Amino acid sequence: MPNTLVDALTSRTSYQCLLSDISVVWRAFSLPILEPLSPKRMEKIVNITMSCLYASLSVAMANNVVALTSTTPAKSTSSKDEEIDNYGSTVIQRSLEIFNTVSAVMRTSTRAGGNVSKTLKPEKNLPSRV
Repeated sequence: MPNTLVDALTSRTSYQCLLSDISVVWRAFSLPILEPLSPKRMEKIVNITMSCLYASLSVAMANNVVALTSTTPAKSTSSKDEEIDNYGSTVIQRSLEIFNTVSAVMRTSTRAGGNVSKTLKPEKNLPSRV
């Protein structure tokens, strides 16, 4: 996570490559290929999804660091800065779409336990096992 201006500016230069990588994941996860969900497959999907979310947090953090350290708030941005900002916002949007897609698949998957109601409570007076 970028926490200095130098780190933030360095990470902003990689937004286009990051968007390209996340777009590949977004396209792949948009296909109906996630089922059947085995435990090993779920682990891979969750790791990829969490990596995309981490990348979007890094983008948001870099943008905030740059905005907070800017000396002139009324500064007009160049077309390059606007392009980088658009890449950054698209990275965040695509990451959230990936998360929503994976969440929907997990909720509806019988193998992932999505069909089990989350409001069921275990009975208190069940006999103990010996």
